[in-house]
Amino acid sequence: AALLVVLALVVTALGDDLTVTLSGRVESIPVAPNFASFSYEISSFVSMAGTPTKPSFVQLMENLRACSGSEGPTLRLGGNSADVSWWNPDHLPRPVNITYDITEVDMRTYSAFLAAAPHSKLVIDTSMYRAKNASWAVAHLQAVQKYVGWAGIEAVEIGNECDLFFENGIRPPSFNYNDYASQFNMYAAAIRDNTGMPQPFVQGGTFCCSAFNSDIESYIAQYSHWMKTFSFHTYPTSYCKGVAPSVYALLDNRATAYRADYVRAWVQAARQHGLDFVMGETNSCSCGGVTGVSDVMASALWGVDYMFSLAHVNVSKANFHGGPHGPYTPIGYNANGTPDVRPLYYAMLAFSEATAGGAVIVNTTVATTNDLIRAWAVRAADGTRRVVVVHKAVNSTAACAVTVRPESGAASAPGKLVRLAAASFLSKYGLTWAGQTFDGTTDGRPSGQRVEEPVSPAGGVWTFHLAPGTVAMLTLSAAAGPRAHPLQ
Repeated sequence: AALLVVLALVVTALGDDLTVTLSGRVESIPVAPNFASFSYEISSFVSMAGTPTKPSFVQLMENLRACSGSEGPTLRLGGNSADVSWWNPDHLPRPVNITYDITEVDMRTYSAFLAAAPHSKLVIDTSMYRAKNASWAVAHLQAVQKYVGWAGIEAVEIGNECDLFFENGIRPPSFNYNDYASQFNMYAAAIRDNTGMPQPFVQGGTFCCSAFNSDIESYIAQYSHWMKTFSFHTYPTSYCKGVAPSVYALLDNRATAYRADYVRAWVQAARQHGLDFVMGETNSCSCGGVTGVSDVMASALWGVDYMFSLAHVNVSKANFHGGPHGPYTPIGYNANGTPDVRPLYYAMLAFSEATAGGAVIVNTTVATTNDLIRAWAVRAADGTRRVVVVHKAVNSTAACAVTVRPESGAASAPGKLVRLAAASFLSKYGLTWAGQTFDGTTDGRPSGQRVEEPVSPAGGVWTFHLAPGTVAMLTLSAAAGPRAHPLQ
């Protein structure tokens, strides 16, 4: 037994090997340029975006747009606060269980943000609190129409995680899918008839849990005429019962590939009815995340692999939930008003750059000594190929030797390599993407010069080393001449 332990330590110290052989076979739809997007509580967006709008918040959105080369991220405003909020511009006494008043301040915040960040759009979640009367939702969306207009609104949601209504007190314990479907249909018709909202415009579903799972495909088929998109919520780990998940649990492939496989059939059902499937609310750990897991480099490694896993099954967008504070938010704000850029934001930036230019995920053959070292390859519309390798193996102590083989023949043209790096899996700060960091930023821009390492082919392949707890992206460009990076 002692000999086996020694041998295991030797193997770990020597590092792992990974060989990626590229293929031309396409395995996904083009990745949307706003795939990496955000979700906020409807009650927290005023403090998040600011009144007037924080220039740093707008810049952090613009960074993602610049990396993707097209649209800015979507911001979905909803969460648990959506169903317990109502339009109350006159500050009337709140009904029982209603905790947030939506007023002109909220509407001005939405409008000002959209004016400052014209490449982004909002998804508005409206309350489904009342079972037999949609007037609160109608009043809310009439205010959106009046103060904001529909041009900056991507979609509207009706209720949040309605498959939990039977256990969270919004509906009686007998509430079931048929009750929900009838009420959803009533709400959608009332909104159509009274708000001037374009049709179809509903982001349907917003389910999260298992109560309605067996009904999702029939729901999509029956009510797709109301829908622009279909939304599901998922978190791979949870802190809701007070038991904190570990970094090991977050970096397990069950927290990425399994979550994608879980929704695969529903994605296909949505697309068969002309709907995009949106991961409308997600993050590393439900109920706010866990300090030391959701706010460290491990969450960035998870985030990159998770987004690729979702895109691989044709999910069209992932909205990472957050707010001004809390462990799992991609962007926080300090007491002095400066942004607190977290590791998950770096993952969103890296993924946006990796999938820019209408990229599709292409098939690879991967041979590795450690299945926690994950590899993905994409091809952009202009032929540019990018290979992304994520080293999630916490127990590894030495760099992995990575070999990339071309589709056919021998590699001849040089590539360029950029890295997402930190001192350890548990680093909250000190991260860099392509040599640049957001530590200490006051305006939402990174500091430092962009670092791209040349990788010349040798023996017909490209090779490089990847340290544990880091990500690398190798770009094999088909375009003529170098291109200045937008964050340079």
